Parts: sequence; structure tokens; C-alpha cells
Amino acid sequence: MLSLKSSITKQQSIFTKPKQQSKVTSIKVAHLLAKKKKPFIDAEIMQEAMLVAADSLFDDFKNKTEILGAINMLQLSARTATRRIELIASNLEAKLANDVETYEFFSIQLDESIDTVDTAQLVISVKMVFDDFSTKEEFLKIFFR
Repeated sequence: MLSLKSSITKQQSIFTKPKQQSKVTSIKVAHLLAKKKKPFIDAEIMQEAMLVAADSLFDDFKNKTEILGAINMLQLSARTATRRIELIASNLEAKLANDVETYEFFSIQLDESIDTVDTAQLVISVKMVFDDFSTKEEFLKIFFR
């Protein structure tokens, strides 16, 4: 009975690991697009480019079909990329909320500047000091006028 249970668990992990890796990869691609300020529809183009590149690069590999299958399994639609970015944003907000609850000291920083088209900008950030004397600086908000 024990060997049957371990066999089933092993089979289940074989199916869930690629799904988990696919989700992590999808999040990383969405994060890259957001960082580079690219439209989320570009994720679909990236997937197509990865397939074309992998088809050539891994031509002599025994597991080429497995690699191409993994790339095909990626969920990189614009809607999915949007959901992934929302997930990242909520995670960052939760981390910031936790930091705000645990700091020992803080300072608020204001920076006013004017961009190239004469739009005034006010950036607000906070610098926090924790009980182990580590520091962390976080962007809070930007206002335009």
C-alpha cells in the first residue's frame, strides 16, 4: 500500500512540476515586459520567437519535442500577462505593508522635478530602518501636475 501511495505521488508530481514551471516562466516574462514598459501583447510574439529559436537551436537534441512542448505550454496571452502583473503588484503591496508594520524608524522623502514637456512631478518615497539596522527604501507615489 505504501509503495502504491508513493507511486501515485510521484506520478502527480510529474504532471504538476511542468505546470508550476510554466506559471513561474509566465510570471517572469510578464515581469520583464512590465520592466521594459512593453505592451503585454508582446508576450505572444515572444512565445512565437522562442519556438522559432528553439526549433533551430535544439535541432540535434533528443528532447527537442519536450522543449518545444514546454514552450507551447506557456500561457503568454495579453490577459494572462495582465493577471501576472496584478499578482506581482499585490505581492509587492503586501510586502510593503508588512515592512511598514515592522519598521523602527522611517523618513519620508519628497522629490519635485519637471519633465521634458514641462509637467511637474512629485515623487514620494519612504526609507525605513528595521530593528536589525537594515534599511529599505520604497517608492510610494508619484503625482503629476
